[in-house]
Amino acid sequence: MKLFITTIVIVSVLCLIISDINGQYLGDRCRIRQGRRTQRGSCAFLRDCPYAIEQVRANFRPKLCGFEGIDAIVCCPRTSSNIDQPPLNLPGTKSRAKCEEYANTQLGNKNNLQFTTTVVGGTPSSSAKEFPHMAALGFGNENDIQWLCGGTLISEKFVLTAAHCLSSREYGQVKFVRVGDLNLKSITDDAQPQTLLAAAVYRHPDYRSPSQYNDIALIELDRPVVFTNYVKPACLQTEFDLPQTAGPIATGWGRLGFTGETSDQLMKVTLGYFNNQQCRSVYASVPERSLPNGIDDNTQICAGGINESKDTCQGDSGGPLQIKNPSNSKQYYVIGVTSFGKGCGIQNIPGVYTRVSNYVPWIESLVWPTD
Repeated sequence: MKLFITTIVIVSVLCLIISDINGQYLGDRCRIRQGRRTQRGSCAFLRDCPYAIEQVRANFRPKLCGFEGIDAIVCCPRTSSNIDQPPLNLPGTKSRAKCEEYANTQLGNKNNLQFTTTVVGGTPSSSAKEFPHMAALGFGNENDIQWLCGGTLISEKFVLTAAHCLSSREYGQVKFVRVGDLNLKSITDDAQPQTLLAAAVYRHPDYRSPSQYNDIALIELDRPVVFTNYVKPACLQTEFDLPQTAGPIATGWGRLGFTGETSDQLMKVTLGYFNNQQCRSVYASVPERSLPNGIDDNTQICAGGINESKDTCQGDSGGPLQIKNPSNSKQYYVIGVTSFGKGCGIQNIPGVYTRVSNYVPWIESLVWPTD
């Protein structure tokens, strides 16, 4: 039975990684990138590399050296430990442990106060404490903060956002982060906001504007947030495959339409997934400098209104595309980061979101480097 399962894993991986061939051969030296670090390895058959097999089982793509016949050859890390034991730092391990830790944090009873404003598409906005991981990014002077982007709280001191949200042509670099808020201009909305400073920013090292690829970043806060019913991290989606039981939810304080005003009220919209072929067709006319290789299913997710006018809009950038934790309805997994789109709320024109699962090793190396 073990041999049968391993065979299924090996066959399945071919469909996942065939586009990432590096043209190396059995025994060649190679390197595996793990966040900011690289690890030495050598090219070996997939079936002989426990590390790579565990990666596939966790829906990650091993680094592929090439093929010998139909046998995949992957970059297998060199380790002095027993080869039968997979390394303890498998991507996603830290994220899943932190998700469970945050889920077990007891913060008291939930308030059921409801709000009724809408996002593009007319769905109700969030109720109090529904999205305690939601963050707003502020620019400019502290006496007149401009809230221009969104983000996702993923730990006590880090917010996940889009790389293009770290600076503004008019207002400079992001300075402020607000968590635990609903209406950015109201003090009677049952929110308990915390406003912190952006102490450091980390663009993904492969982000190159005006290209839309790798549009993901982290903001380190000047101090840890205080966890409350209003402020609590989201989990990271660590697997490539996305649950199809319910549509993903986007949240933000963005515009109510392409030419509309921005919203002071946090809003939400439930979207549908678009497959890669549909999305590539929609964005085929985008300038080559923005998407030289078209939509990349490995690093991007497409979601929007299927036969409906639902979408994110300007000002929602950097915010989360999320799904509910099936085992904890008060907790969310962030699967995407709002990146870019064509207009707002146009039927069958999806927005594009950076796929979080592809960047988990990089995120973990910065957020939980020693855990």
